[in-house]
Amino acid sequence: IDVIGKHILLRTDTRPRTTSRATAQVPDSTQSNCIILSGSLYDRLTDEPIIYGTISIDQSTIGTISNRNGEFKLIVPDSLTESYVRFSHVGYQT
Repeated sequence: IDVIGKHILLRTDTRPRTTSRATAQVPDSTQSNCIILSGSLYDRLTDEPIIYGTISIDQSTIGTISNRNGEFKLIVPDSLTESYVRFSHVGYQT
């Protein structure tokens, strides 16, 4: 993960069959020690949203699932901004 301004750059290799479109923003002062990671999961081949996919921060208990439109939102503490983000769903390669 690379944080560039208000955006997170997610890098994938050529093996995964999922595509994520994510952005990050720094919240207001009430949550100043974290960033908000939000985006959408899509099937790379069909460009259909991946519903109920799992999005999690590696080596932590922070995670969520995508909604019916493939959209998700995570609040990530600053201490974990160098961690990997994992995307998974039954039937997809990771």
